[in-house]
Amino acid sequence: MTAPVEDGPSDSATGTPRQRGSGAPDDGEQVSLSCQARDEVSIDAILGGRVEIIQQVRGGVRCGHDAVLLAATIADRTQGHIVDLGAGTGAVGFMAAARASGVTVSCVECDRTSLGLAARALERPLNQAFRDRVELVEGDVRDLPSTWQPGVAKAHAVLINPPYFRAGEGRRSPDRRRQKARGLDRDGLAPWLLAARRLLMPGGLLGLVLPPYLLSDALHPAFGDTQLFPVMSREGRPAVRLIITSRLGRRGGLKIMPPLILHRNDEQALAPISQALFDGVIDLERAVAG
Repeated sequence: MTAPVEDGPSDSATGTPRQRGSGAPDDGEQVSLSCQARDEVSIDAILGGRVEIIQQVRGGVRCGHDAVLLAATIADRTQGHIVDLGAGTGAVGFMAAARASGVTVSCVECDRTSLGLAARALERPLNQAFRDRVELVEGDVRDLPSTWQPGVAKAHAVLINPPYFRAGEGRRSPDRRRQKARGLDRDGLAPWLLAARRLLMPGGLLGLVLPPYLLSDALHPAFGDTQLFPVMSREGRPAVRLIITSRLGRRGGLKIMPPLILHRNDEQALAPISQALFDGVIDLERAVAG
């Protein structure tokens, strides 16, 4: 639902500069949306120029660093089927497909406007390398898998970039779609974790990106072998994000991994190891291993 462009709280929390695409599509065409006649969009290249996404300039949620970090839980050797749950305009799912040539991806999203933009983005030239391995699915997290199931028996991985705020917290956005994407409802992460449990095969990977205050909500007894990757803007600073990976049905406990430090000292540019991750050269585990 919510790599480097914009993600509401994401970029402001990390203090990292935002990257913008070329503004309107390069052929001058405005993308036609299902919920409104016309809207201004931008085409943004991410993952070192290997993926393009189309997103609204105003309204909805623009993807930010969180999407890049979450997709980096997928190593290039990964095989099987991945579900990007709450996919928005497809950033996480597209990057997962670009990172690992042996995976297929289902991008599941309830917002038709976002799905329309994702469909247009799949036709972009940069995305042809993985287009045939990605499907777009309209679906609500509360209804899965009764309304849809992946073409395989069970998914090998489910990736979730959930709304940032608990119900009633954070500044309320006047944009209805943006507010829904930013704020959890009264049930919090529970419907998301339930959907993941229903979709995953035994031992399948659950990947989450969260603000630190949602950590306790994300730990569930159905999942084990949990790895927690703190993400810090700079060395010595508190973590601004947590990347969590767990395995369904495993019994292993929680392991806190070395942190990923985005910037060196007072430099605004990403640290070399973080830049390599953002460019898709290395995955998250290799990045924190040094």
